[in-house]
Amino acid sequence: MRIAFSTLACPEWTLSQVFEFGEDSAFDGVELRTFAEPSMQFACEPLLTSTDKLRRMASGAGFEMAALATSCRFDQPVFPPVLGRALPTYTRPISDAQAFVRFADDLECPIVRVFAFEPQGRESLASFFRRVGERLRAVADSARARNAVVAVENAGAFGAAEDLAALLDEVDHPRLRASYNVAVGAWCGDDPAEAATALAGRTSLLRIKDVDASGMPSALGSGEVPNREAIEAFFAQGFRGWGVYEWDRAWAADLDATIAPAAEAVPAAGDLLRSWVTPLVSVTSEKLRGVRTPDAPVTM
Repeated sequence: MRIAFSTLACPEWTLSQVFEFGEDSAFDGVELRTFAEPSMQFACEPLLTSTDKLRRMASGAGFEMAALATSCRFDQPVFPPVLGRALPTYTRPISDAQAFVRFADDLECPIVRVFAFEPQGRESLASFFRRVGERLRAVADSARARNAVVAVENAGAFGAAEDLAALLDEVDHPRLRASYNVAVGAWCGDDPAEAATALAGRTSLLRIKDVDASGMPSALGSGEVPNREAIEAFFAQGFRGWGVYEWDRAWAADLDATIAPAAEAVPAAGDLLRSWVTPLVSVTSEKLRGVRTPDAPVTM
């Protein structure tokens, strides 16, 4: 299991600053948040830089690009009914996400994060599942031809792990995986162990952040979210993907709050995450080194 931080923490940093920070941090990589070209919302918007330059910066820093986090969603309604499936508006969510898959592949970034989201109006869950599933399957098909996977995050109608697992079952595609946000799952009533079991073998991203009792961002380990328990539970189920730390400075204005800059908040979170993950890896390594001998017990 490797750890990364999201550029949601540092919207004012350039990409050069992101990689310079990562080089000296406890993190193994970075998740690049994109709002799509020609967005200027982030100074570190990856689509404003060539893929060749991004790869060089990452390689020079010895820092991996763990994932490309998008705002893609697939719940847009079909209008007019039936005939709307033949219109470009029906396939637009697919083509937009496929463009991100191609961009991520050019970056040598293995994961594209997307959302499914929620039913529109009074439509049935069956109709909603079918529409979202068809679109997600098409995007996952494009990832099959690239060195990428599509990770759909628990949110909206799929906030709980069991709901996200049901969506993965519906699409049933090897390139469609889970991005599990522990805070969202906790808000939906998930138990970490049960969530890890529901998504076992199908999770590429484990999203880590903390909030206080009022729902405001707080320093990792000081809030209400069972992040450490989730890491341990997912690790026990074989998870070896990326743990992505989110510090929601990008949304500070929306939250009507002042949130500490990344340079103050993120390093401590990286050190704490490393302290949580390292013992898990060490215990596993010890088990893997166990050998059956006449004088030694079986250790795995």
